[in-house]
Amino acid sequence: MKPRTASRLAWSLWGLVVALLGGGMVLGFLGGVPAEEWVFVILFPGFLLASATVGALIASRQARNAIGWIFLATALVWAISQAALEIVRYIDRSGMAISGWVVFLDWLGAWFFAPGIYLPATFVFLLFPDGRLPSRRWWPVAWISAIGITGIVFLAAFGTGPFDDAVILRSNPYAVGGPGLWNVVQFSWGLAFVGIIGSAAALVVRLRRSSGATRQQLKWLAYAGVIVVAAFVIASTIWSVFQSEVGNVLGQALIILALLLVPVAAGIAILRHRLYEIDVVIKKTVVFGVLAAFITLVYAAIVLLVPILVFDVSTPVSLLPAVAAVFVALAFQPFRRRANRLANRLVFGRRATPYELLSEFSGRVGNEQAIEDVLPRMARVLGEGTGARRADVWLRVGGNLRRAATWPPDGGGETRLPFDGDDALPNLPDTDLVEPVAHRGEVLGALSLAKPRGETVRPAEETLLRDLASQAGLVLRNVRLTAELEDRLRQLQESRQRLVSAQDEERRRLERNIHDGAQQQLVALAVKLRLVETMAR
Repeated sequence: MKPRTASRLAWSLWGLVVALLGGGMVLGFLGGVPAEEWVFVILFPGFLLASATVGALIASRQARNAIGWIFLATALVWAISQAALEIVRYIDRSGMAISGWVVFLDWLGAWFFAPGIYLPATFVFLLFPDGRLPSRRWWPVAWISAIGITGIVFLAAFGTGPFDDAVILRSNPYAVGGPGLWNVVQFSWGLAFVGIIGSAAALVVRLRRSSGATRQQLKWLAYAGVIVVAAFVIASTIWSVFQSEVGNVLGQALIILALLLVPVAAGIAILRHRLYEIDVVIKKTVVFGVLAAFITLVYAAIVLLVPILVFDVSTPVSLLPAVAAVFVALAFQPFRRRANRLANRLVFGRRATPYELLSEFSGRVGNEQAIEDVLPRMARVLGEGTGARRADVWLRVGGNLRRAATWPPDGGGETRLPFDGDDALPNLPDTDLVEPVAHRGEVLGALSLAKPRGETVRPAEETLLRDLASQAGLVLRNVRLTAELEDRLRQLQESRQRLVSAQDEERRRLERNIHDGAQQQLVALAVKLRLVETMAR
């Protein structure tokens, strides 16, 4: 398939999914959505829309990658199923006559979503990230998965069992064969389960054998898979503990949000994995998960077991305070950071704390693409971190100490002071504090700041200046080398210009001499020869 054709097909399918989801949601809201179904009605279309969008992006850019088409197919079958069921519900609520096509839509919606469950659970993990199997040895897993999914779909569409997902149908109007035939087809559930386990194993094997960019891509999907498994475990626990509508809604929301991570992680891994650092995400998730599990276990042990073992209370305490305490404990650290940020804003104003700026400078100075951007950033860090009226970065080039950067940018002009590096720093104009910058015992420049009138330099600001100067040695050496090279290049260009000018001047002098000397004499001789010739005649 040509790339343009693939792109048009992918986005056409995406548009169809959006239309079906939008129409289904409109019909659902027209008939009134029960309170317990709000989470499913709102969040699940979001998951399908994310799957369709990621699938369209991948398929339009990498047409041969089956992952994009799998996500598109998943969203499409679910959207068709949901739209068909919503149409039947709307007709049933309106009291319209149940015709043959309504029965067909009810039958279609009751089973058409089945591939959307097993396709992403098997082939996404088996073919990720390039749409190909890890090796030929995994072909049996692919065939087992395909056979299992096909059997489940036929069982759902033409089986003789009850029709639980239909709206008005209680039995399958298109059932084929007897119970004995479908007992054999039910073996497909086992095949599908083997395919899911095999696909997960393929992802683990590929992750262990991969390296570089491929390993980072696989980490994204593995991360999403682990989150989904954890979400199902937590949701099962919630459903068993809170046997109410609230527990049901919480469990559904948790599972749908976890499933949403699968297409998002796959899209990032295939299209934008170099923009984000998955190792940092995994680290923070592990820390948060371990902390949540620890707090939950400790609280459960104290609240549930202590009253039973110590006070001989037969009825366990409600788990609702335990859950509330866990949420409070987990929200404490982010709230503490925000409170600290507010306190810093009150103390330091709109500028950050000195060491936040110093940390920012340390983390970003190595990533600067242009060497001329380093010194202005250093002056900005010094000025914002100390609240100075003006901050300067001085650079020694040759026998001079010159102002290389100033914050604010218009806070000072070009200044050069004689300094050969052997003596003490010269008196810098309009400064309250000066710190020399040295590297390997050689003074390369200085940092200076001037406080607003009426303010004095605080000890914390002196420490910031010294710390920044200790980090700036290697930076100033690189900048000075660049400046010296630019100065020598400028001198070379000026020398070349002087040489060219001297050559031009010498050529003009020779031209004048020839014009005023030899040329005039030759003209005179020619005139005299013509006079002699006339006289001779």
